[in-house]
Amino acid sequence: MKYYSKYMDRQAVSEGLHERLLVLDPPKRAGQWQRYAAMAACAAVIVGLGVWRWTARVPESSNDAVDILSQMGVLGDHCGDPTELPDIPYPNLKNGDMAADIALPDGAITVELLPHQLEEVLESPNLVLPGVWGQDASVRGQAIYDGYGALWLVSLRVAAENGDEAYIELAPGEIPPTCIAGGDGAVTEVNGVDVRSWGAHYDSNGDGVKEYHYNSAFLAGDIGVRAQFKSIEESSDSTMFIWYVVNGGVSLEAVSQLEDVPEFRAVWFDDYGEALKEADFAAYLPEALPEGFGEFGGKLVYQEGIDNHLVVWWRRGQDRVHLYINRPEGSASGMYTPVDISAAETWDLRLHSGDVWGEELPFEMVDTLCFPTFRAEDVTLDVICGRKEAKADSYQFHVLYPDGTGVEYSIYGLTVDEVWDIISPTLA
Repeated sequence: MKYYSKYMDRQAVSEGLHERLLVLDPPKRAGQWQRYAAMAACAAVIVGLGVWRWTARVPESSNDAVDILSQMGVLGDHCGDPTELPDIPYPNLKNGDMAADIALPDGAITVELLPHQLEEVLESPNLVLPGVWGQDASVRGQAIYDGYGALWLVSLRVAAENGDEAYIELAPGEIPPTCIAGGDGAVTEVNGVDVRSWGAHYDSNGDGVKEYHYNSAFLAGDIGVRAQFKSIEESSDSTMFIWYVVNGGVSLEAVSQLEDVPEFRAVWFDDYGEALKEADFAAYLPEALPEGFGEFGGKLVYQEGIDNHLVVWWRRGQDRVHLYINRPEGSASGMYTPVDISAAETWDLRLHSGDVWGEELPFEMVDTLCFPTFRAEDVTLDVICGRKEAKADSYQFHVLYPDGTGVEYSIYGLTVDEVWDIISPTLA
């Protein structure tokens, strides 16, 4: 627990559903300070990053752009002696729909970067990148580390008062992942680096004004980059930034490792016998499953003062049993609110039409009808009957045990009696 207060003050708010959505596959934890999970990961990474305010100067020509950088002392030996900026096309290719969530690394910790760290990342005193953003810029950013403290991603965002914006991601060794489906765009070689670029001209926020969108993705040395620039008028900001980066203008060395990380452990299981050896969880695991459930997977994640959970799952064709066992650890304690078992209308599906959303019920009741939490002492065979979906052998609910452990059950293809045989031994 010694790390809890030390870290909590510098962490971003996270959601906690992602892993529970992965019931069809071996779960991949997406954790931030508490439990990252449900990322709607793209949004989770972008939201809350602060702003840059700049007075951007758009060079009249490529040569002017290089002159600006040279005069400001931004060009170092790593940039060589260029005579002009590259001609990078941005073919019209509007971003597509969400293709998938992004799974953050196990035990992910998000830290707001300090000004001196940002200066080292951008290799620019006072955070000035002439021709991209100016001396009046206010810069903030975040770094995401895995549970062992290794850097996974640096995120930077800019939002100008005139409506111009930029969002930049930097990752060690690979181009940052994206959850947006899209086409290939154009590929331009810039100082030996293949830069993929694409753009669009459309109204992205419904204010009636079309913006110019400039997007790029590339691997410059050992730093992967994904950048999005948006401006009301045509701009060379994106091209200037690309040219700066491919010439060695950014570095992740100063933020590559987080120190004093909490104790962390992440283990995959493909043998149920090994999972049963985990003393913290054995009492909540089924003694046996119905015949035919041969496919098994599981994963344990422990982070001192933050998280201690085990996910296990079995499959039998289309049938599956999925358990998410969450032991009290730091902020994970007290995350379950049990229903009043006497108020059957809040949890018993037999009392409703089967179309919970179509009944125009209060949101709180819809929430408990979809996934209620029961105290262990209240769980009976009749309660299991009340959780069976009307048109399928499907059950979803939590069980809260006296020691604060919560177990989430998502079960498909089993009879009521089979579900009861799985759960009842853990209630003793």
